[in-house]
Amino acid sequence: MKLKKNYRINATSILKRNIMFRVRTLAGINYLFCGDNCFELNEVANSIWEYINGIDNVQTIIEEISLEYGKPVEFITDDILAFLDEMIENQIFIIK
Repeated sequence: MKLKKNYRINATSILKRNIMFRVRTLAGINYLFCGDNCFELNEVANSIWEYINGIDNVQTIIEEISLEYGKPVEFITDDILAFLDEMIENQIFIIK
């Protein structure tokens, strides 16, 4: 499969959460907090947050999301890698 761009991570990368960030659910909406910063997480982004554990690699996370949402791995890989790349760029996830 050809990826759309070069990412900081690959299938074997393992990520962990920055301990300064927390997810809270208010009125059924998931928010990612750190200090004065707040980001709304959609359902898929929140699922990805839950799968980031410092143990499972990126490929495992993509496969879990594929199963959870019934979408082919080939269809979701670029979107998930782009999301993870942005989270790494913003130091929300850290490459282990």
